[in-house]
Amino acid sequence: MKRFLPLFLAYFAKKIAEKFASSEKSRTFASLSKNKAFLKKFGKVVEWSITAVLKTAVLRGTGGSNPSLSAERTKGGQFLITFFVFLRCRIFTILRLQPMKTNREAILQHALQLFMSMNYERVSLQMITKAVGLSKTGIFNYYPTKQDLFIAVIDKYLFHAQNPENKYGLSHASLADFLENYVRGVRCTMEGIVALGSLQKETMREEAANAGYFHLFQQALFYYPNAQAKLREVFDSEYHLWHSVLGQAREQGEIKADTNVEEATALFRQVFVGLSYEMSFFEGLDVEVLQRRFQYIYSLLKA
Repeated sequence: MKRFLPLFLAYFAKKIAEKFASSEKSRTFASLSKNKAFLKKFGKVVEWSITAVLKTAVLRGTGGSNPSLSAERTKGGQFLITFFVFLRCRIFTILRLQPMKTNREAILQHALQLFMSMNYERVSLQMITKAVGLSKTGIFNYYPTKQDLFIAVIDKYLFHAQNPENKYGLSHASLADFLENYVRGVRCTMEGIVALGSLQKETMREEAANAGYFHLFQQALFYYPNAQAKLREVFDSEYHLWHSVLGQAREQGEIKADTNVEEATALFRQVFVGLSYEMSFFEGLDVEVLQRRFQYIYSLLKA
């Protein structure tokens, strides 16, 4: 029976994700469904997660698919945590392929790409009306001013997307499991942002979308009211999550008893932020490199 549980849960995840994606409220990504190049590339993304979660579930406890990050022995219920993280990522991936029905979502997606590719001052409502196919009046029905539209874009694609609870989940049995979920969450989030940021190749190439996303952070500081305080909340919440997970790992004996949790937290965070920024100038963050860096730090801390 235990042998068939991962297969059953993976099938269950697929059905839930497809059911959710077919609901009226979830169909928000029409532009992607019209992009053949995108569908060809990202149609495969939906499948990698099934293989990954099955491999992790079956092998976890005997070294796992990633021995350096696997706990010595899987604790009861941890597979369900991994399963639901996988489910959230799968739903997000499927949603990116669904036809969009609401003008509001079309406006936000095209505005995101424009704000990622050029400065706030250069973006005009006329550009957005042309991209979406709406009149200015149609856009005003949703967003009376350009700043209102910018605020909505930042709320959705920056503050909500970077919220640790939305990105990684908050329940982790071990530091090893948290690191796996963290890398998976980063991959899932950035694939979505890059896909949306490069809807129109003539506006922004896919490899430039990562740099465009950092550009969006900078613009938020200038044009989003009280952005610095909100960004601080996001960064602090992620810092506290890392601190909590590392503190728990030290208490449970997973990492060395003399580990400085403050410094270890800063080290993991700065490796992620530093790699993300440096690689944004080229092809974007390579999550395999990020995972290797995390593995090495983990091997130094492991008890």
